[in-house]
Amino acid sequence: MSGKVRRLKKERSLSGFSDDSSEERLITVTFMQINNEFLHLTVERLWGGTQPDEGVTVRRRRGYRKTHIGLLMIIIVGEAVAGGLQINEQSATAMSMGGAFVALASNPSAIYFNPAGLSFQKGTKFLLGTTVIVTRPTFRGVFPAVDETRMENGVSFPSYFYVTHTFESGVGLGFGVYNPFSLRTEWPDDWVGRYLTTRAELQTFYLNPSISYKVGTTISIGGGINYLLGSAELQRRVDLSPGEGHVKLEGDGNAVTVNIGFLFRPSACWSFGVSWRRRASLDIDGTGTFSMLPDSLVPEFPGGDLSVVIKLPDNISSGVAYSPNDDWVFSAEFQWIGWSVVDSVNFNFSTTTSLQKDIRIVENWVDGWLLRVGGEYRLSSVWKVRAGYFYDSVPSVDKFLNPILPEADRMGFNVGAGYKVSDNLFIDVSFLYVRSNEREITNSLVEFDPSRPGEFFNGTYDATASMFALNLGYNL
Repeated sequence: MSGKVRRLKKERSLSGFSDDSSEERLITVTFMQINNEFLHLTVERLWGGTQPDEGVTVRRRRGYRKTHIGLLMIIIVGEAVAGGLQINEQSATAMSMGGAFVALASNPSAIYFNPAGLSFQKGTKFLLGTTVIVTRPTFRGVFPAVDETRMENGVSFPSYFYVTHTFESGVGLGFGVYNPFSLRTEWPDDWVGRYLTTRAELQTFYLNPSISYKVGTTISIGGGINYLLGSAELQRRVDLSPGEGHVKLEGDGNAVTVNIGFLFRPSACWSFGVSWRRRASLDIDGTGTFSMLPDSLVPEFPGGDLSVVIKLPDNISSGVAYSPNDDWVFSAEFQWIGWSVVDSVNFNFSTTTSLQKDIRIVENWVDGWLLRVGGEYRLSSVWKVRAGYFYDSVPSVDKFLNPILPEADRMGFNVGAGYKVSDNLFIDVSFLYVRSNEREITNSLVEFDPSRPGEFFNGTYDATASMFALNLGYNL
């Protein structure tokens, strides 16, 4: 075998996939069954249809609604609790390797992980995916009480879609839709922290056109524009002393940011990658609605228009991949997340009264980081197996931790497999188990009950999560 042919085989092994569709062994893409009736109900529920709470009216930007109806024709919404607000599970291949994918970027999800990877692919490719996430957070307290409350409805479906085309010149083009920042927590209406939250939700969609260019044979650079569409919601009880009311705050907005990537493959065995996604500020306009009020207090809680800014952080990832032969690929990655931009979340009403005041939630987050490692082994011409691990140092601090986002440092254990159905069709599956450290809070500065001034939300948070991803990909 000539040196040139041997090098091409090595490059296929390093990327995890062949660039020749007749020989390509594996590509991840997520499979998701969406029938027309379910999709129609989903669109109605999320953008303009019947809401769970009757009588609640939410302002929607016209362009936002129309865009999302079109968007939902190809993906389904999903939310999850991740490190901070971030969901990195944007590809089953990457997920099964602990998320260590910035130095590989070998399928269309390169749009998210490292757009420079598009230049090392060939032809036209599609990738569609979803991940089922089941979370089980609990809270014991408030100290000295040890009553345990379990969060409700801990199932979500973060999803994504990518399409790419790479020319023989090494120029790559792509478009992706995904939701890398999301949140959904729901607690019982009568629980001890009901004046802090009973439900919180954040949804973001990134519409991300990308381009990459190969410099010589070993270097590529890439980048993209990210147009964000987002919505936020917070529900909580209101202390009326005596009795309780209810408030629902919600709205939607948009933002623009960019991402860039760099990939260097100095030899057939080694690959180095770096990517950066710039921070963004999601400007949300919406409404607040108060309910369950006695007639005498209705004038003091008029609700009405409000605004809130959700700050999303810078992300920098750097990694290395090594392929000693055609059967093995190893990858490692370090990810830094600039969560310190999140100091507080402020819901500002256009109308305030002696009782209806702006709501300020102090966070004072610190920057976070993740360490990721993963590996892949080719069993045959149609099967590959993968495994990975990550450690996630979360950004929240004990003094201001609250049940809107209960979290702790965590470890993730990943396994997965890929199967080549035909020369053009590929399926991958992945399973991830996340175990969070039990987090005991003894120095909280979060007051949780207006009738108990000077008492703080001290207690113990605990959580596990299980994630299953199923990907479907097609190459023209």
